[in-house]
Amino acid sequence: MAQKRMFSRQITESDDFLDLPLSAQSLYFHMSLSADDEGFISSGKRIARAIGADETDLDALVQSEFLILFPDSGVYVDSYFWTNNTLKSDRFHPTNYQTERKQLELNENKVYRLRNQNGTETEPNRNQNGSQYSPGKNREDKNSIDQVSVGEGSPEGGTQQGGTPQPGTYSENMDQNDLLLYMAKMAGIRQELEPVLNRYGYEVAHDAYTAWKKAGAVIGQYRKFVEEPQ
Repeated sequence: MAQKRMFSRQITESDDFLDLPLSAQSLYFHMSLSADDEGFISSGKRIARAIGADETDLDALVQSEFLILFPDSGVYVDSYFWTNNTLKSDRFHPTNYQTERKQLELNENKVYRLRNQNGTETEPNRNQNGSQYSPGKNREDKNSIDQVSVGEGSPEGGTQQGGTPQPGTYSENMDQNDLLLYMAKMAGIRQELEPVLNRYGYEVAHDAYTAWKKAGAVIGQYRKFVEEPQ
């Protein structure tokens, strides 16, 4: 496995990536650095715990299609590995996850997509809760991606007819504040976090959210995340 990885600004400076919470962005970098020479990562949950992220960040990366999850094995693959990286053939080592690799194909933009059962066409990506995304769509074509729910785990459970999300469901059009509140709601701390966001803004609220999630409870004062006049 290579000791260095590259990242394309086309990916990491896209609106879709920058709309993710900072914890999910950081997790993507760490997971990509840990990927094998075909972009597969076997220790997603361990990496998330190590950097203070959690499964909601993993879910956000899967929902936004930066990662693909294989639920049977728990292995992830970086959808944009070959957009980001170029490897010399004499240093390339095939992945150990050949069963998962056979389920993928690279499209014309060097983005991984899932094959269907006959191995010729792509099927909708699925997250670990089983919800579907629009088939064959990539982040470069955001306008054609339907809004989706987060599956059975969402508070209101699913989208309305015509693709309009119900309150509390994940949407591709969420700004960073809405996504942070959505994640806080899933974690059961929205009531505490929303006043922090309204008063101090996103950065402070995100730091508070990360600290509370890491501690497993709402503790301490969010004032410690800002410099207040003496």
